[in-house]
Amino acid sequence: MTVLNVASARVLICGFLVAIFVGLITASSAYLGPRERAYDMIMAETVASGQARVVIVDIDRITLEQSGGWPWSRKRIADLLTVIASANPLAIGVDILLEGDDRAGPRQLVRRLAQETGRADLAAVANTLPDYDAALSAAIADRPVVLGVGLDPVSRGSETLPRSMAMRGRFDARDLWTEPGLVMVPKIITDRAAGLGLISIPGDPDGVTRRVPMLALTGDRLVPGLAVDVLRTSKGVSLLLLDGGEETVQIGDRTLPLTADGTLRLQPISGQQFAVIPAHDLLSGRVEPRAALAGRIVIIGSSAPEAGGIRTGIDGNPTPTLHLHAAATAQLERGTVPRRPQALRRLETTAIVAAAFGGGALGLLTAAVGSIAAVTVCVAWIGAAFLAWKSSNFLLDPLAVPMALMIGFALSAILSGAITRVREGRLRRRFEQHLAPAVVAALVDKPDALKLDGQLRTITALFTDIQGFTAMTARAAPHDLISVLDRYFDGIADIVIAHGGMVDKIVGDAVHAIFNAPLDTPDHAARAIACARAIDTFSEAFRQEPLARALQFGQTRIGLDTGPAIVGDVGGHRKLDYTAHGEAVNAAARLEVANKQLGTRIAIGAGAKEASGADLRALGPLELRGLTRPALVFTVWPADIDAMDRSREAAAIRRWLDGDAIAIEEIGTLAARRPQDDTLNRLAVRAKLSGQTRQIDAEQDAETAPGLPEAPSREKVKL
Repeated sequence: MTVLNVASARVLICGFLVAIFVGLITASSAYLGPRERAYDMIMAETVASGQARVVIVDIDRITLEQSGGWPWSRKRIADLLTVIASANPLAIGVDILLEGDDRAGPRQLVRRLAQETGRADLAAVANTLPDYDAALSAAIADRPVVLGVGLDPVSRGSETLPRSMAMRGRFDARDLWTEPGLVMVPKIITDRAAGLGLISIPGDPDGVTRRVPMLALTGDRLVPGLAVDVLRTSKGVSLLLLDGGEETVQIGDRTLPLTADGTLRLQPISGQQFAVIPAHDLLSGRVEPRAALAGRIVIIGSSAPEAGGIRTGIDGNPTPTLHLHAAATAQLERGTVPRRPQALRRLETTAIVAAAFGGGALGLLTAAVGSIAAVTVCVAWIGAAFLAWKSSNFLLDPLAVPMALMIGFALSAILSGAITRVREGRLRRRFEQHLAPAVVAALVDKPDALKLDGQLRTITALFTDIQGFTAMTARAAPHDLISVLDRYFDGIADIVIAHGGMVDKIVGDAVHAIFNAPLDTPDHAARAIACARAIDTFSEAFRQEPLARALQFGQTRIGLDTGPAIVGDVGGHRKLDYTAHGEAVNAAARLEVANKQLGTRIAIGAGAKEASGADLRALGPLELRGLTRPALVFTVWPADIDAMDRSREAAAIRRWLDGDAIAIEEIGTLAARRPQDDTLNRLAVRAKLSGQTRQIDAEQDAETAPGLPEAPSREKVKL
């Protein structure tokens, strides 16, 4: 199977699985809460600013404290409605359920007592007492008052519902909120009301109230919501026109779309959206009714907890139902009806499937490119959801498509990772017998950056060796020797790898490492010098461990240099070894040995010094076996030499290398001041010998060719 076929199969598998999974998720009830909260965020971005024409008259807790508590008598409600109606508002919606006949009025109380005692005289007295139902009926007569009614699971009351709706075409009411009957207001009151509106409010599965009914079904009668009938009354029309074919309701000059379930999805309520007037301010005359209510739509209700009209709002806070009805009325007046038509749902289904397969395709790209592309598409879809709401009041699901895309991308990436791991395993099994482990790791990690063919490149070679290793093997038990070497080589290898190098090979007690091969490492010389320092620190600490001390584990000598070398696979078809050959490699090996003569543990060539720019201690020139010319050698500065002494020593060595004989004496003086510094004392001896050799050469040249100028002598010190 070709790579293209494998990739296509992966995309198809991911797309198919993710499309089914997301389809099941979005159809579950658990998904409704997150989606509705996402809609809340989208709609909150376009909440109308400024106050609406809707005013709330709140029978709040202070009003109840002044009037004797809840429930209010119908006489007190009648008094409040009379005050409000005197201001000539456009409409008054009553979010108070006036169920059945008045039971708290004087006439009803005395009449009930007469029935219980059988006293005819009390019945006669009852007829002379005030009738609060009649008082309320008189208060709303010829006034634009819409009374609230409630849905009832018991069939009762709907036959007395006045008709306020005309219908055109066939209306599909299957998804409407349906109950057998209504909790009705007494007929003496309803006959005088301008309308009846449903004040029952459904809750979402997550307990939040986001909807109020525009239409509901009781028996065979359609009932308008309170906000719908209040808006009808405010426009002075007698009937609502329901168009089944267009799925709209016409309220005067306003034509509003209807959702399948007949509810109005509420926008988040702004804190400054409505003017709220406490009822006691109107009753006491503290607020002048005409100034506050003329030409407005008024919603009456109670925010007091004892009134029982508290719901969990969209913001998660307790919200009185009269605020919800007021928000619905203002929203209908603006013509803002959120909806999800069937065409939009079909678009979402198509987009989910496309996103599932698209995510699988993005998983074929690199992690960075795929992630950027996936995030871009998700942001674009969410932006489209905002645009759909702002331009058309459409509620486009902002979560399902990004979820399908990201799950598809993640699943495809996981499959890609699994396939890559299988490929890596095959690659390791194929090459681990032929290549060094570090090379195999690099090949698996960055196959495009690796070049295993022979090539000439600048590298830094580092060699280590254990002083006195042969003698240690003679006195060590085999188990102890292998144990201590395993731990030693693990530590060296970890340090090399941590500094970006490659362990080329381990030969006996020696470690050969390469920097800047097979992968490019721009600062390889500096890394190699830092690696040498770390190895020196590690090895000195390692020698103090109990087993190493018992075996008299020797010092680790390190040599390194930078220069051109030929690197690549070397060997036959049965055994390949990635290694390096060249002057830098030879120099590193010779410098490691030179530590014995120099009194150092780290010897660094001039190539590494120049490439790294490090501040190193110069040790002068040496003729190294196998090299065509003397090599300048360096080492790291001891920690106990201060900056001034470093400067003096470096200046003296520079003058010595320039042929200044007096500098040799200065080096000797510096060495005498530091008898414990074996490296400096050996350098002083070498400098003195070089001066004597130079003088002998000059005398011989003068005897052979008198009168000719003295030629500079060549360094004769050898290892």
